[in-house]
Amino acid sequence: MDYNKNNSSQPRHCSVGEDGSQIFLYKTPGFFSDIKKNSYPEMNPFCVTDHWHDEVEFLYCKSGSLIYTVEGTPVKLSAGQGLFINSRKLHVGSADGDNSCVFYCVILHPMLLCASKHVDRQYIEPIIRNSSLKYMLLDEKVEWQKEILDDIEKMYYATEEGESELKIQMLFFSVWVNIYRQGKSTVIEHIKSNHHLNTLKEMIAYIQQHYQEKISLEDISNAGCVGKTMCTKLFSTYVNRTPFEFLRDYRIEQSMDLLKTSDLSITDISYETGFSSPSYFGECFRAATGSTPLEYRRENALPAVL
Repeated sequence: MDYNKNNSSQPRHCSVGEDGSQIFLYKTPGFFSDIKKNSYPEMNPFCVTDHWHDEVEFLYCKSGSLIYTVEGTPVKLSAGQGLFINSRKLHVGSADGDNSCVFYCVILHPMLLCASKHVDRQYIEPIIRNSSLKYMLLDEKVEWQKEILDDIEKMYYATEEGESELKIQMLFFSVWVNIYRQGKSTVIEHIKSNHHLNTLKEMIAYIQQHYQEKISLEDISNAGCVGKTMCTKLFSTYVNRTPFEFLRDYRIEQSMDLLKTSDLSITDISYETGFSSPSYFGECFRAATGSTPLEYRRENALPAVL
């Protein structure tokens, strides 16, 4: 099967909530799942900035390797390994240097598991509200982890079958049994770490809401009620970038979407996304993606809907 058929280099439709979290607009309204098979380098390695969402996320690396960073911790996934990322944990994926990679990405909202209030309280909330359970590294060599990875792969193929929603939901329950059994005993982490992450998320949310405007380091630090030094330290610790590098990359991310979906001129897009000039926009865009804005538009523009 051609793994580019559902490649997420096609735009994943989502918006940003007031707290900066991603809000997905699902292909099937009311069924909260986003399931794809991705690849590097076919998928542009510059895809998204660090983000979080209510959904849990599963990765399964089928060949090659990739890097996922979860709340400041880089995790390398090689063929036969996967990752469970808990709800509302700051994360981002990237290519592992020049290595190619094919991997499944499955994003599911915990609401799909909430058959009753009892199930929610007993089996769902203890996991997604557990601040110490940021992620689980999964490996085919471990039996219960292999069961999860097999179910992730089955979910992908279920998207092309009849009764796909029922099959995906059934597989999600199967996966969750293993996640719950292993995750329920984790120890709650120190409150200080949570406080720092919440502060960082406040500052990221400010950037996402005001990226079209002229923003200073003071503006960003004030959004988190911290000083400029602490602001810079938190960005460096958890997203491995300065606040201005994060702002620049988020602006580029927004410009990529406009280049694909709008007929705005390159100049208009540069100002629409907060860049000070078209020339600076072009310079930053090429450094991040390896192509000019015009080249990117020619290669990625979506066909007009009649």
